[in-house]
Amino acid sequence: MATSWGVIIFQLREHWRPTVLLMAAALGLEAAAIKETGDLWAAAVCTAVMVPEAVLDGIYCRLYHRLSLALFAAGLSAALAAELVYGYGQLWRAAGGSACFGGLLLAVYLGSRGGLGFGDICYGTALGMVLGMEKAVLAFCLTFMLGLAAAAVVYLHSFASGRKTIRQIPLGPFMLLGSLMSLLWGRELMAWYIRML
Repeated sequence: MATSWGVIIFQLREHWRPTVLLMAAALGLEAAAIKETGDLWAAAVCTAVMVPEAVLDGIYCRLYHRLSLALFAAGLSAALAAELVYGYGQLWRAAGGSACFGGLLLAVYLGSRGGLGFGDICYGTALGMVLGMEKAVLAFCLTFMLGLAAAAVVYLHSFASGRKTIRQIPLGPFMLLGSLMSLLWGRELMAWYIRML
């Protein structure tokens, strides 16, 4: 059953402090790191949807298709505007990023046999629309590196405290972090990785 906008807004109102704090931090980083006006505008518009979705997933372990669709629409609008203003195949890059991030998550979903939810695929597809092809691949890799590090910490903590069960770890916050890192420092991270080879 689909969650209504009223429920989503109620949940965001309940958790407005972390949402606003994370959104302000993300917007501040974007303003400092992104030099091109079109990229900054697209990042700011999409952050308004990316952050609330990740906060709700972190709290409720659930991603909402309505928010993912709004993020997809915002990313598509930004890509269309960039295509009209700058050209250079911005729309194709955005569509490629969407297909790439969503396709990689779909492969993980099929391979994990339920370890990943369909909401993660929808959220990743929308994030890919914002990031474009190159940054979507980097964001995918960063997402799972960050998630693996967090899972190791949770596992070690559970082992040290003697607990038998391990809490489910939502992927949405790590998708947000990986996407923001890719959006802000994608070129630098790729240059560093190539130098390491």
